[in-house]
Amino acid sequence: MADARKLVLGVILVAVAAASWWFTREAAQPIGIISPKARHDPDYIVENFTATEMDEQGTPKYVLTAERLTHYPDDDTAHYVKPVLVQYQPNEVRVTTRGDEGVMPGDGKEIIMTGNVHMTRTGTTAAAPGEITSERLRVELDR
Repeated sequence: MADARKLVLGVILVAVAAASWWFTREAAQPIGIISPKARHDPDYIVENFTATEMDEQGTPKYVLTAERLTHYPDDDTAHYVKPVLVQYQPNEVRVTTRGDEGVMPGDGKEIIMTGNVHMTRTGTTAAAPGEITSERLRVELDR
């Protein structure tokens, strides 16, 4: 009977040792390093933002202003609060677009304005002025 108890105790000790080894091996696995790009945290914020894009002759193509610019490096987007975009076109035509918010993808070719979007276009001798009101408007910048 004593031999049976010793055998059972030995089996239990071997099982505990095997389980302990397995837990130690699993716990020793390195935790993956979280890339900063995996998080949606801003890398910079600019208050009272203004940017001007010029053509080859140094004439303004457009001016973009906003109360705040927040840039996110994970998806390379720029988010604007109260953006105002003034686009200068040939024949002294000016298109002004305002919204509550705006998002510019990383390529910088467009801005999507949302919330109380209002666009006005000045008139010329050949064309009447225009006005658009919307909740969402996509504006291509180099067009």
